Amino acid sequence: MNQVGMKSYKNFGMKTEIRKKKYYRLRKRKIKRLYKRVRWQKTLSWRLISILTATISAWIITGSAKVGLTIGGVDMIIKTLLYYFHERKWESVIKKNIKKIKENHKPKQR
Repeated sequence: MNQVGMKSYKNFGMKTEIRKKKYYRLRKRKIKRLYKRVRWQKTLSWRLISILTATISAWIITGSAKVGLTIGGVDMIIKTLLYYFHERKWESVIKKNIKKIKENHKPKQR
């Protein structure tokens, strides 16, 4: 193959690599958005269960619906935020472990 043919072949390969990188960046962004959305969905669904439990328990113990709702409301705000950041921390641990696995199992370049 002549020099001209070889150059065009190399350029084609570079364009393909650029497309792959753009594709992977886009995919990575979509995955991050998915993680964030699912994290909030999990947080809110768990908090609903927890709020009801705290509110009903406080109501039964105190005999006052107003006190039960107050305790449930405060509990909701504090624990929702704590759970969200707790989830973020655990996801970072998982991501670090995934990164280690990927680094240890890279395909060999020829």
